[in-house]
Amino acid sequence: MQNPIPHVALFATYTSTRQLEELARAYDNPGQALQMLYFTMNYCRHLVEMAIAEAEGEAHQEAWEAHNEALAAQQLTARKED
Repeated sequence: MQNPIPHVALFATYTSTRQLEELARAYDNPGQALQMLYFTMNYCRHLVEMAIAEAEGEAHQEAWEAHNEALAAQQLTARKED
């Protein structure tokens, strides 16, 4: 199985979430940087899960999409309330 996550050579490859969190906290707006970090980590996790499922012959894409749509709607509602 090939890794579904493309490597971007322009940026360093950190080896722990602690390092990434420290980097995000150094930004001018660490809250938004951390939020983007966690969105990205969830997306990467999703890509890996889909590759594993494909390799195992499972199809749980619809359930995952429904989960993400519900979560995105919840986040939009929370953002509008802020």
